[in-house]
Amino acid sequence: MSTVFASSLDMYLPFENNSNEYYVLEYQIIKNKSFDDIFIFKQPYTYNEINKISTENYFNFHQKTKLNSELSFRINPGFSSNGEQVSLSPYLDISSIIKIDNTTLKIGVDFDKRLINDDSFHGDKNEILTGYVREAYLLSKFNNLEFFAGRLSRNYGILNEYSLIFSNNSFPFDHYGFSLSGNKTNYSFYVSRLNDYEDSIDSEGILIPLDSIMTTKRFFSFQHLDLKLSRKIQLGLSQSIVYGGQNQTFEGLYINPINFYYSDQRNSRVQMNGFWQLLFSYKITDKSMLYLDFLVDDFIVNNDEPDERDKNPDRLGVIVKYSFIDFICNQTLNTLTYTRISNDTYISFRNFENYFYQLKGIGYSQNSYESMKLTSTYIGKLPTIYNFQIKFNKEGNSNLFRIFEAEKNSFPLTPILYSINLSGAISCLVYEKVRFFYQFLYTLESNQIDFFETSNIVNHNIRVVYEL
Repeated sequence: MSTVFASSLDMYLPFENNSNEYYVLEYQIIKNKSFDDIFIFKQPYTYNEINKISTENYFNFHQKTKLNSELSFRINPGFSSNGEQVSLSPYLDISSIIKIDNTTLKIGVDFDKRLINDDSFHGDKNEILTGYVREAYLLSKFNNLEFFAGRLSRNYGILNEYSLIFSNNSFPFDHYGFSLSGNKTNYSFYVSRLNDYEDSIDSEGILIPLDSIMTTKRFFSFQHLDLKLSRKIQLGLSQSIVYGGQNQTFEGLYINPINFYYSDQRNSRVQMNGFWQLLFSYKITDKSMLYLDFLVDDFIVNNDEPDERDKNPDRLGVIVKYSFIDFICNQTLNTLTYTRISNDTYISFRNFENYFYQLKGIGYSQNSYESMKLTSTYIGKLPTIYNFQIKFNKEGNSNLFRIFEAEKNSFPLTPILYSINLSGAISCLVYEKVRFFYQFLYTLESNQIDFFETSNIVNHNIRVVYEL
């Protein structure tokens, strides 16, 4: 018999857009003297990992119910709203878990009318029940080896920032693989069959004739290595690829868990779009931490022509984040984050090899982008969490679906959209059964850096859920 929800400690705490739970975990990681208890770049965390870093009783925080049963089922009704005006619609969260020995089966479904107003949602918006399966996976663990098959949002990067290589920006997609953990080393490998792409173009004419548009099949492979270098330093290295074609299937060299894809691609001539990531974290003091996420899509060196760097653009991405806790008042987390994504990062000569799933990026949400963000989080009596944010953006005229043209242009691509974004959010528990989340967002936009002519956007995001 198993204790479900409370003692299924190998299950993941999912990313939740309507709570601030991972800000609490970032606070606890910095505050905790045992910084090396977990691999911080490998997210989401399991409840086992949360137990190691959190000084709070996290299971009481989540109101998990001890059920002496192999099967559990939960229905949580509520309502939600997202838009300039508050207009409440029914919301329903359904989840179920089967736990037998070392294997867990879990499914979680959201029926949420807010998806109708989400331009990046690829699903059906016309039915009475608009929803998405956010989690659906099999998880089996044998000592330090974990096998995974199914759907789950992941983020291999800085806490509370979208990873540049594999993030929870996109809607979760099905993937299959394993994770092998030791005391100082973790290795993860996953493969996926991504969505087909109808408007596929090959500007080089290698896989598709130059004058043709086809529907292609798309595939994804991902490798990640975590290293605990000391009690203060952790390092992460990642490699991922997207490949495809009209009649493409899984390629043996790309489902090899420990292959170096770039060198093998040069020999096999099987086309792909490759990405490499370096992650670094350093606990500077007992109350502060520095993070780096650096992505290489393509870095130009003058190996073919002496002036190659003058003609062709680098395709890079970088996030630098400084986090510090308990400044001025206790139970606070403050962060300063700088992000820069090159004009042509994530795109290729073949648009079906671009780095996206459905309508959203697999890594960061956009390219030709630069921002500076200040975030402040106050952790009240759990589960009450307040979050405030101000962000200054520069967005170029680019997207993740265009063809790479191998032209060096100024950054970001003109015309440039400048914006100032302000947001405040609260998540809490009312009467021990009602989960409440509210976020207010205000955006000021302009095509001029001096904001002489502006437009503004106001948005209210609400979700209220009753936990039966």
